[in-house]
Amino acid sequence: MNTDQRSTATGGTYVKGVDVERGAVAGASQVLGYFLLAIVGTFLFTVTFDVGPQLEASATVMGVLYPVVFGGAGGVLAAKLG
Repeated sequence: MNTDQRSTATGGTYVKGVDVERGAVAGASQVLGYFLLAIVGTFLFTVTFDVGPQLEASATVMGVLYPVVFGGAGGVLAAKLG
């Protein structure tokens, strides 16, 4: 592991002193951890009356879309400001 990257709890990397492209990829790498948490959270928050989040929607939005968009943006900012 490079000295400019550190692992995070969700499987992504913290970026410092790298180019913007690597920062975006490192930020978006949070997808795996968020995806697993979105799936587990969907099952945990479903009420016994069949009311709760839909699996496909929550996995897509919370597990993929948000981490790619906001993780990538955060990686770019970290690379530019770092």
